[in-house]
Amino acid sequence: MAGLDETKERVKRTIKRSRLGVIGGRIGAERIRDLRRVVGRKENPMGATHRGFSLKESLDYIDAVFADYALCGARGPGD
Repeated sequence: MAGLDETKERVKRTIKRSRLGVIGGRIGAERIRDLRRVVGRKENPMGATHRGFSLKESLDYIDAVFADYALCGARGPGD
């Protein structure tokens, strides 16, 4: 089972490094949010990422998100 977990993590990292993967992930998250609204679920999980985090975990998460944005921002058109 460890091999499968390692493969999943490798795929996640690859997607996160790809502009198309990041954009696709955001579009998917927005569509899920829209679907939740249509079926009457008003609560929004957006912004709740830090709810269960310790201060260190929260700061690490912020740093990781910032690094993702910086990486994508450093790429040129079509990368």
